[in-house]
Amino acid sequence: MINKLCACLLVIGTGLITNNVHGQVLEDYWQQTKANYKGFSIKDQEIGISRLDSASSLERYKPQVWLQYQQGLSSLNNVSGAFYPMPGIFNISGSNTSGGSSNTFNQYATSSLNWDLVNFGRKNLDKALGSTAIKQSTWEANQYTLLVQNELSQRYINYLYYQILSDWYHEHLKRYQDILELTRDLATSGIVPSADTLLVSSSLNNVQSELSHVSGQLKGGVYALSEFVGGAVNPAAQSAARFFVLLKAETEGDVLQPLLEIKKTEAEKLDQLVKKSSKQVLPQIIGIGALSSRSSGVSSSGVASNSYGDMFQNYAHNYFVGVGVNWNLQQLFTAKSNRKIFEAKRSKVEDEYRLLDNELEQRLLDLSTQERQTAAGLVESDRSKQQASEAYEMYKVRYEGGLINLAELLQVQAILLQNEKQNLLQYYNYWNIVLKRAFLEANINPVIQHF
Repeated sequence: MINKLCACLLVIGTGLITNNVHGQVLEDYWQQTKANYKGFSIKDQEIGISRLDSASSLERYKPQVWLQYQQGLSSLNNVSGAFYPMPGIFNISGSNTSGGSSNTFNQYATSSLNWDLVNFGRKNLDKALGSTAIKQSTWEANQYTLLVQNELSQRYINYLYYQILSDWYHEHLKRYQDILELTRDLATSGIVPSADTLLVSSSLNNVQSELSHVSGQLKGGVYALSEFVGGAVNPAAQSAARFFVLLKAETEGDVLQPLLEIKKTEAEKLDQLVKKSSKQVLPQIIGIGALSSRSSGVSSSGVASNSYGDMFQNYAHNYFVGVGVNWNLQQLFTAKSNRKIFEAKRSKVEDEYRLLDNELEQRLLDLSTQERQTAAGLVESDRSKQQASEAYEMYKVRYEGGLINLAELLQVQAILLQNEKQNLLQYYNYWNIVLKRAFLEANINPVIQHF
């Protein structure tokens, strides 16, 4: 008794483990896809680029330091004072000379600093724009993940469909082979005409032809899965039985739809650009400072030398600090034009968001209704398939007894095949509807975990 109990527990435990393994096949494929599919690394790079762009846009608000150094051979002109040229502007220094050469070597070094002290909120807006760009890249990555999940699940469902169809064709092929053997025995006994053998052979060849087409589709499904999984797909690991188990209704919290969130971030970005364009009409208040160092071949006594080494004998150093205002008056006109453009684009994106939101809502209602109706119809479809199978077994017994002819038996066999194909197609349509609804709800995990 104890041995029987242990055996029963072992069988039950094995069944539970097997069911759990089968339930994780698509989940395992998804984990392999995330690890192997290159598209995800590209999306991560795009998010990283958005972060770099966001940080780069704020660099202009940090102190900007320019360095400049030059050496040259120049003529001498009377110049006084200190100069702080922008980079790329060259200065020639000189003084009245009491003799010596008419030209001399000179050098000039400057360092200048600009620091944006008051930007009237433009920095905060640029920071917000950078954050919005990162958010948009993140939602685009989420949308890409959802698309890959959907495509992987669709390919897996297609694969299961052709796998089951192939199994059924093999089963029907065996039935035709059994009928062929039976017909040959009955023809040898003189119970049925020999032409029945040819008729069964014709039907057998037709099923073999259809099976060849299904086998090609099945191999194509393996290659399609391998593209995502990144390795060989083991047909023995698939759980065809899960195909005929309907998905349990789950009540989960609202899942954000990436398409809607992308539109929302686009509107947010345009709203920030509208505000920034309004700020462009305001001036820029900056702190400025500079250091300069000059020397030439003119000595303190006013004698000029054209010797290169004498250039390092006479130096003059100066500094400058202050506050400056930059005001581009043209921005008074361009900012107004830009604001109108951004406002029009924002209005367009907001309309697109409302339209998309309404379309998703109506489409979800439609798919939910289709899913319920299809699930209800599967009950009758299962019953029809079962009745056709029982009828075939009955007619086969009657044919063996010589009570009906071969044409009637083959007709019942054709009806059974048609019912089974129709039943399988309805389950296939059911899973396509479920997958479409899950995609629109941005939550395909229940489908992945089911298989």
